[in-house]
Amino acid sequence: VNNMARNEEKNAGILNRLYLQKFYDDSKKERRPPLHTLATGAEVRRWIPNIKGEISFCLYHLSGVRNYPEYKIVEFEERLQKAQEDYKKWVGRAIALDPDFISKSNGYVSKRKREEAAAERAAQRRKQNAALQRAIDIGIGGQAA
Repeated sequence: VNNMARNEEKNAGILNRLYLQKFYDDSKKERRPPLHTLATGAEVRRWIPNIKGEISFCLYHLSGVRNYPEYKIVEFEERLQKAQEDYKKWVGRAIALDPDFISKSNGYVSKRKREEAAAERAAQRRKQNAALQRAIDIGIGGQAA
């Protein structure tokens, strides 16, 4: 009887281990992909908060809240420097892929300014469409004559 109880405990332990392993495998964080592999602004923007979090983490540990040895402080400073460089690269890439990213990344904009900017963009589009239409009309008219 004692041996049977021990087997049941072993089996329960194995099941628990399998459950915990599956749980930890499912909850693993996705690693940031290399910048050159991302093709759209949305893919790049997805990872920018991750870099900001890394910068905040380093700043928190460098703020003097904890007493770290000198080598640890140097390590955090290097990590912070790299994260700041990465942030500049990623934002630059996001702007290159999606020029509207600049306006999306700014903070609060009043409703009136938003509406003025939207009206200005609409006017620019109308001018571009009119110029394009004139070019098409001239091209068609020139061929017909």
